[in-house]
Amino acid sequence: MVGWTNNKWTSTNQTPTVANNWLLASTNPIGNWTGCITDRSQPNDATGVLPNTSDVTTLFPANEYYENSSYYCSSSASPQLEPIIPLSYDWTALKNAVNAMQPTGGTDQSVGLAWAWQSLLVGGPLNTPAEDSNTTYNRVIILLSDGLNTEDRWPDYGDGSSQASGNPIDARQALQCQNLQNAKDSGGNPAYTIYTIQVNTSTPADPTSTVLKNCASSPDKFFMLTSSTQILTTFNTIGTALSKLRLSK
Repeated sequence: MVGWTNNKWTSTNQTPTVANNWLLASTNPIGNWTGCITDRSQPNDATGVLPNTSDVTTLFPANEYYENSSYYCSSSASPQLEPIIPLSYDWTALKNAVNAMQPTGGTDQSVGLAWAWQSLLVGGPLNTPAEDSNTTYNRVIILLSDGLNTEDRWPDYGDGSSQASGNPIDARQALQCQNLQNAKDSGGNPAYTIYTIQVNTSTPADPTSTVLKNCASSPDKFFMLTSSTQILTTFNTIGTALSKLRLSK
């Protein structure tokens, strides 16, 4: 369900009014909304365009994420989905947020990637600091998933346990990844470096996520993990690689 009553996605209403988006007053009491949002309307589910109230397709619809008899954004949910944290030097807050994360519900890698992208864009909803024109930036996204895509905003695409035939969720994400990889900075270089991590601890094991593997900026930036204990090692590896970057004339 996207938004609330009369704002659902259906075969005849594929671009809802998004009256209940995070920028506008809700058509229902705002206290009913617990903070969840969902994929943007196509084609902007796959772009980095900034939200703009003059174009409803650029807005992130409010969504009461309800599954397994639980509203996952509600303060009473257990586990509760954690809020997004903008770019920050508050390492304690960041570590606490990471430690509080728990897997729950179905998997939608794409909406996480969308917000990672938004977090690096100046002028967006996460108040990313302005960039200095005299500085060269390395904008990095690390996308980690503990499972294959199984659901997103479009009910016909997946049921939370498996995707529909043809993997339409992966198809939307593949386009999103391609748009990210094609983005250039002012010097004509790739604007983003993308690392992807698949934590594959299912029994039986999941197949390799092709869309996740192909989303990485290069083959060496995709990591297949078979144990949760490998997560820390992998992030240390990525951190070490990033720390070696430097500017030269």
